[in-house]
Amino acid sequence: MDIKNIGFGYRPRAPYASDPAKSRGRLFYEPESPTRTPFQRDRDRIIHSNAFRRLNHKHRSL
Repeated sequence: MDIKNIGFGYRPRAPYASDPAKSRGRLFYEPESPTRTPFQRDRDRIIHSNAFRRLNHKHRSL
């Protein structure tokens, strides 16, 4: 089994999706969390951001 086809290297993906293997990593170091993956932490930052909350409230008012 080819290791590139497991996890983040999973193919196929959308043509406009970025390739995680070509990422240069994070700009600032963060220690690893014992309970959450980096993806989970990034997702939570987006969901709980003020900008995302404003979009969520805008959607509900339609």
